[in-house]
Amino acid sequence: MVGVATSGIAFLAALWLFLPALDQAVGFLTGHALRLVQNHVENRKTVRQIVLERFRDVRWQAYHRDYLGETYVRCDGIDRSGSSVVMVWVVMTIPERRGLACHVRTIATAHTKSAFKLAPSLYEPGHTLYASPDYANW
Repeated sequence: MVGVATSGIAFLAALWLFLPALDQAVGFLTGHALRLVQNHVENRKTVRQIVLERFRDVRWQAYHRDYLGETYVRCDGIDRSGSSVVMVWVVMTIPERRGLACHVRTIATAHTKSAFKLAPSLYEPGHTLYASPDYANW
């Protein structure tokens, strides 16, 4: 009985450690976060449209860093002056209980000042904005 419990705990621990990498390969939460940010509407245009109008050589990436509940959406591009720009948003999924029902709340917010500048309405007040992705714990 103790061996079964220990094996179960070990399995759950391994699952907790490897779920973020598995999700990045499958793209369930990372794909959802990427679409959520790209399809957010700012002044009648999606973030994706704004990015394509203002930047060239655009690359999007969504990934988990520490755990499954936080997905980072990163967009790299070159602006009109030829400077490299990195914009980062974070999408958090937070499980909540409402009486007997469980619900998942999703919060998306700018993580860098460049992301905030591109889409100010995609910001959760109180979230720290970083000047550089290097300071955003990459």
